[in-house]
Order: sequence, then structure tokens, then C-alpha cells
Amino acid sequence: LIGLLNNLLLHAKSARAMRDAKGIDHVVEVLNVAFSLEVESLQEDCVSCLLRVLQEDETAGPVLVNIDVLPLLAGLLDSGNEEIQIRTCGIVTRTCAQVPSARCALHELDATAKLLPLLTSSSEEVQEAAANALQEVRER
Repeated sequence: LIGLLNNLLLHAKSARAMRDAKGIDHVVEVLNVAFSLEVESLQEDCVSCLLRVLQEDETAGPVLVNIDVLPLLAGLLDSGNEEIQIRTCGIVTRTCAQVPSARCALHELDATAKLLPLLTSSSEEVQEAAANALQEVRER
């Protein structure tokens, strides 16, 4: 179901509709369950979905901050799964760009310390995503 939703979000209009229908809230609920049960494939689908929403709807960031997803994102940065790392860094980057106050919350969650080791990942894509996220988190 999350994969299907991800495909629907290829259009900005669908992303806005998802935000308005509280769809983001539901994806975050599923992500919380997937995180607590350590179901990586579902985590990957959920972070892909959230990133796509942020890419297509520039007003989705405040929704994520308001439903307090930042602690969950900080936890996902510790994942050993490169795709989850890349997408979570993308979510952090876009959320900070859309909601500057998210930077303070991420500092309190020690996100910078979680992003720094990703700069030495064997994956250049992870390195780039982490560098972008660090730049956005540290920008003031």
C-alpha cells in the first residue's frame, strides 16, 4: 500500500491532497511501527513516501514538524540501510529548508553527531546526502 501511495505522489497535486487528508500522519504512524519492529523494507517505503511528499509539496515540512517526526528521523539516521540513510538525510534537508525552527530541534536530538559518520560511508550517495543534510541543519 505504501508503494502504491509512493507512485501516486509523483504529482504535486496528489502530495498536497495527501497532506490535506492527514495522509502524512498515517505514513508516520506506519513508520513508527516499522521502526519499533525493525522492518527495514517498510521503513524504506515510508521514508521514500515522506521524501516524495516533501519534494512535491513545499508546505509539507511544517506538518512533519507538528507531528513530532524529528526524533524518529534522528533514530533512522543510525540505520545500516543505505537507502534509508539517503532518504532520511533528504527528509532532514528538506524539512530544515521548509521549517528553519527544525534545526534547533535536530540539534537537541544530536542529529549532527549522527550525520557525521555518514560522511565516511562507502556509498558516495550517502556521503552526499549527509553533507547536504549537515549543511542545512547547521545553517542559521
